[in-house]
Amino acid sequence: MTPPTQAYAPTTMLELLQLLPKGARVLDLGCGTGSISYADFPDLAFDALDELPQPPGAAFPPQVRYQQGRAEQLPYEDHVFDLIISNFVLEHVGDFDAAIDEIARVLAPHGSFYMAVPNARSLEDALYRGLYAGGGHLQRHTFESVVGTVYARTALKLLSYAEYPAGFTFLQDRDGLRALTARVIEACRESLGIDIRARSNYLFVFQQGQGIGRQQIIAGCGYCGTGPTVPIFPGQDWTCAACGRVNRAYTAADAADAHLEADMQALWGRYPHLRPASAPEPPILPSPESAFVSAAPPEGAASEADLVRRLRLAWRMVRRGHV
Repeated sequence: MTPPTQAYAPTTMLELLQLLPKGARVLDLGCGTGSISYADFPDLAFDALDELPQPPGAAFPPQVRYQQGRAEQLPYEDHVFDLIISNFVLEHVGDFDAAIDEIARVLAPHGSFYMAVPNARSLEDALYRGLYAGGGHLQRHTFESVVGTVYARTALKLLSYAEYPAGFTFLQDRDGLRALTARVIEACRESLGIDIRARSNYLFVFQQGQGIGRQQIIAGCGYCGTGPTVPIFPGQDWTCAACGRVNRAYTAADAADAHLEADMQALWGRYPHLRPASAPEPPILPSPESAFVSAAPPEGAASEADLVRRLRLAWRMVRRGHV
């Protein structure tokens, strides 16, 4: 693979900290004894926040102010931090939505938010949860769930991200299990050609942007595929602005009937001898040019309700082996 000609956007904590000007304010959220070495950045002002009291014997440099608190209710004014660091913390919070709301609230308009979380679909996270009865991981994060939540609730926009492989650091004192895990990883690589260590963790960098970043389109035109240009509510018919056709708001029962009809027609198309004598022939779909023209059904044609009734009866007969 040819390396990119442009420089990478900052992705790691170190890169983000090195870009900050003198006097910038940084929040180390869920700090423990420190997500980074504060002494390496004497020109920055750090706020260290954790749910637990300050660890005994933990000596923080003078530019660090330790405070006890929760991510879901940050004890700070609005828009005060140039950088917020959350290094493998937000999988432990009880209310991820509230924590994201609070982070967006206290982040400065030009600020950056660094977040690292385990991928809940990875072997590493599954093994950790299994060995330690969940290990305090209250959230099951994936790439889609993190970005979807952040974009749906805030104006934060993704600047960069990285996929971080498994380290299995929690197996440090379990030599036998560590050796078994290594053999499983190697066997999957040799026999399946996959690396099950990959994408075990995600690093995200978000920055303040403009407006809520996620819009959910709950419908698409069944004729041309275009999405609606106005909000569509459940149970509401709507007219496509692109092709002008009316899209019916199907109910769950309608959808079940449509699936049943499609399944029966496919079955009879493959096995014509199973088609009951009373079953309707497959419909002839109108051409796009004639789709705008409404025509009354021919005289004597079965009603839609009658067709559905017949299809249900035929389906029961097929399943019971009567045809």
